Amino acid sequence: MDYLDNLKYKINKDIDLIEDKILRRLFKELMMEILNLKERELKKRTIRFIADSVDFNSLDIKISDKILKNINLYFKAGQQ
Repeated sequence: MDYLDNLKYKINKDIDLIEDKILRRLFKELMMEILNLKERELKKRTIRFIADSVDFNSLDIKISDKILKNINLYFKAGQQ
């Protein structure tokens, strides 16, 4: 009986270690996903800030309609 109890304890300990490793990996993946989302949101906010801060009409820069369309599509996609 002592042998079986010892074996049961070792198996449970191994299961706990495996669960801990899985949980750590899942937590790490979750944190990486959160960081990626925050990075994307920061990029969007930066682009919005620049777009709101710059009066393109007053600049001596010609922006093609294609570029403006892509910028508008980018912001619409970000709002969804």
